[in-house]
Amino acid sequence: MPDGYGRLVEPNEYTYDGGWSAGQRSGYGAMRVGEDFGYEGTWVANVRQGYGRELRPDGGEYIGEWHADQREGHGILKTPNGASHDGHWEHNAPVGQGTRLSAEGIAITGAWDGDFVANGTITLRNADTPRSDDELRSDREYRGNLYDPKTKSVDPAFLTWLEGIANRGNLDAALLLGQAYRFFLEPIPDRAKAIQWYSRAADGGLAQAQYELAELMFEDSASGQRAMELLMTAAARGHAGANTRLGVFFQLGTYVEKNHARAQLFYEVATIQGDLTARNNLAWLLATSPSADLRNGSRAVTLAQPLAVLYDNWGYLDTLAAAQAETGDFAAASRTERKAVTQAASDASAEALQDLKHRLTLFEADEPYREP
Repeated sequence: MPDGYGRLVEPNEYTYDGGWSAGQRSGYGAMRVGEDFGYEGTWVANVRQGYGRELRPDGGEYIGEWHADQREGHGILKTPNGASHDGHWEHNAPVGQGTRLSAEGIAITGAWDGDFVANGTITLRNADTPRSDDELRSDREYRGNLYDPKTKSVDPAFLTWLEGIANRGNLDAALLLGQAYRFFLEPIPDRAKAIQWYSRAADGGLAQAQYELAELMFEDSASGQRAMELLMTAAARGHAGANTRLGVFFQLGTYVEKNHARAQLFYEVATIQGDLTARNNLAWLLATSPSADLRNGSRAVTLAQPLAVLYDNWGYLDTLAAAQAETGDFAAASRTERKAVTQAASDASAEALQDLKHRLTLFEADEPYREP
């Protein structure tokens, strides 16, 4: 039974170097899964507790306090797209005082309840219009009631302020107005107004607005070409969601001719930006594409391994199994796929479960899986 200092190495690329007590990780130690995920800090009875630094599979980083393997206490979470949240956490969620900076540069300070802050200060970027210092300050900063998570409403006074400065050219305000009319119950959802405000922000070059507007326009088949143009523009600006969406389109042949090489390019950009869907899809593509020139089993395993180990998701296990099969490790692929089938039994559709079982049959016969 380990006691003191020691090193653990497991077949799934999990390693731990640090303190042990009665066979459990305790004290100070460093854990890694593959190349992209790790934690270095204090442990109590096999769980992260105290203070430590986590490197996340999405490329983000959390430095702060932990309790019972969850972010708990004060800490700062940073993501590759420049967004961050610095404040108090409970059960992995922002709760209490904190400041969030969005990828677009919008800062909100206040008492958080998950992804909402009811009352606080929001600071936008300046509009590119000549204003006095006092006018610039009033056009950038608002203090008071903002959002009500219980009623999914935007405070009327805050909405009026956003409309005023959006009409004076503030693109951030136009983006927030588009979201207000699309995602909240108050103001009453209004697709036309959402498109109007998103269009202002999109025309001004905001990638998030271009992406949101494209998503709305895909709901109308007559607007498909414009939606694709918006997605392409947002993707060229490095927007993770837009690159992931285009990767899916080119992988499946939706709206465009199927092209796995182009799908890979879009997934690569989104993966660097921390999009886990893109990372999983990229691993799947590298493991299962019909194109031998594109397939790369070892890199697919590297991409998929941390997701499968860290998250309770049968889809990630399925991807890892396909990647292991592509490397020729059919025994590992079969073991992993059996876990996927077991996890999927309770919540997967009948069709998805049948697909998993089909792949398991292939792996048990020492055959890889290929996308059609």
